[in-house]
Amino acid sequence: APTLPQGAVLVGWSLGALVALALARRHPARVARLVLIAGTARFVAAEASADEPTAEPWPGLAAATVAAFRSSFRSSPQATLRRFLALQCLGETDRRNTHEVLTGALDTLERPEALAAGLDLLASTDLRGELADVLQPCLLLHGEHDALMPLAAAHCLARALPNARLQVLDGSGHALPLSRSVECARAIQDFADA
Repeated sequence: APTLPQGAVLVGWSLGALVALALARRHPARVARLVLIAGTARFVAAEASADEPTAEPWPGLAAATVAAFRSSFRSSPQATLRRFLALQCLGETDRRNTHEVLTGALDTLERPEALAAGLDLLASTDLRGELADVLQPCLLLHGEHDALMPLAAAHCLARALPNARLQVLDGSGHALPLSRSVECARAIQDFADA
């Protein structure tokens, strides 16, 4: 947060969207606008609870699936990464090319323990209670066929944020910055300039 300039436009993809939401909530003077790509306030699906009768269910990845990813990453990180990459590419029109780009990016990763820490954050972070306090204008970009974070989660996020607009990219999955980079860049620029 201290390195952010005043009035920054934060762009976050997936886990980065959770980070951007948290920064916007905790440092509103530094963050003027948010762009959340394939984002959510809670990665793990949540059912309606008797403890919180007013809380609506939150779509996401099933808790058992997230637990299995975390467990298998500890014992077999490469196989788990392949499964995770495959999920990110589902729903993409050019799945093969998107998969190659993602694989190439991960091949350069020098610290696989960072991925384990990221999975832990995805499993434990729940920002739903903070969304009403995120007052900055927010653009949500989400793939129509995102298999990792369902489109229904983006609709919930758009309803919960006071000043959000959802833009759905047809024929896309979770890897929008790679598969639809031109459309994402254009949407981000238009939103930042507004």
